Amino acid sequence: MLRARRRTIFHEQPVCSQVTLAADWYTGNQALGYGTSGAIVKITSKFTGYFSYEIGNSGVSNGNHRFLVELGWNFN
Repeated sequence: MLRARRRTIFHEQPVCSQVTLAADWYTGNQALGYGTSGAIVKITSKFTGYFSYEIGNSGVSNGNHRFLVELGWNFN
């Protein structure tokens, strides 16, 4: 049986108290195999926006890349 090796590489760099640049890469040709880079923006103390661009490890020429926007709310 062959087993695929999967790795995760990531880095976050704060720019100021409200903005952090982030990048991560999940290796492999599975559903999670993407390189992603973008920004984490703390809009208010409870509301955070995540803005990034993802590029798939395979099938890029067939459209396996996209913009990603996520919104987060802290209930605490």
